[in-house]
Formats: sequence, C-alpha cells, structure tokens
Amino acid sequence: MIWDLEASDASGPLSMSTAAIAGGKSRLGAGFNYNTGAGTSGTWEATGTRVTRPDGKGPTLTDPADNNTPRLNRYMLLEFSNALPGRDADFDKFANQRIQSVLGVPGWLAAQRFRVTDIPGRAPSDKPKYLTMWEAEGTSAQTINTALTRALESGTVKKNAAADESSAEMVYWEPITPHITKDDFER
Repeated sequence: MIWDLEASDASGPLSMSTAAIAGGKSRLGAGFNYNTGAGTSGTWEATGTRVTRPDGKGPTLTDPADNNTPRLNRYMLLEFSNALPGRDADFDKFANQRIQSVLGVPGWLAAQRFRVTDIPGRAPSDKPKYLTMWEAEGTSAQTINTALTRALESGTVKKNAAADESSAEMVYWEPITPHITKDDFER
C-alpha cells in the first residue's frame, strides 16, 4: 500500500495510525505478515510535484459504449536508487532531465520524485535514499518495460550518470483498487 500523507512532520500521522490499530479503530489485515522483518516499509518525502507528459496525454479511456476495445492496464513503477558518493547534486539534475525524456516514451504518463526520511521511533528504511514513482499504461508491464528499454538502447532516454546502479531497484506494481481518499469514507 502507498499512503499519501500531508503534514509538516510525518511522525504525527504515523503515530495516529499506530494508535488507531492499537486501539481497535483500524484493524490489521488478515492477508499480511506482520512479523518483524517480514516486509519492507519506509517514509519518503516528496521533493517536487507530480510531473505529467509534456504533450498533455493522460490515461487512455475508451468510450463507455465501446465494449470491444480493451482498456489498457495501469502500472506503477517504483524506482529506488542512491547517488554515487558525493554526487547528490548531479543525481538530482540527471533525474529531473531523465523524467522529461521518459515521459516522451509511449505509455509513460507521470512521475514524482521522493527522498527517504527517517521517523523518530521507527526503524530506518532498508531501501535506497531516492524514489521515483512512475505511472504508466499498456497491455502488460512487459510492453511498458520494453518501450523503456528500447528508448534506452536508442539513446532517447539516458541512464542517470550519477546513480549507483549496484543499489538500484525497479519494481512494477499493478493497482488493484482505484485511488482512495479520505472523502471516500463517512466518519
């Protein structure tokens, strides 16, 4: 799950969430393993706004009356990475340039960058320092990844020259629910 928090300090909302679970207001889901070390979590702070395609193209939506055209699948790519030692400024510059070029690749819709932040009283994240959250659509995650690979091979998209590739991790996720906000629930 990806939780979107807005606060001057993330420890407040996270403490309220923990208290709600401890008090029974929220419940732990039966499908999760809550044993120590069983999963990964972390808190990342947005370092900029969500960036969309320069051509303004958004998700492909078929006409509601069209029952023959399949809707493209939506995907999230979480791209975790570290900067090479002493190259954080270069990393940021290249990452922002790379976002613009990737968003020119068919199927790639939006991106937002984040930086890990430690929360007092919680274990530090075991993930790299930087996260780029990408939104894409296509017939499969493979077609999306193939389009990106071809753009890299052609030079249309370049790798971040200041990224430490030995610590990088890319994971595709398929959303299984719509985006849920607090307005979707009655108090």
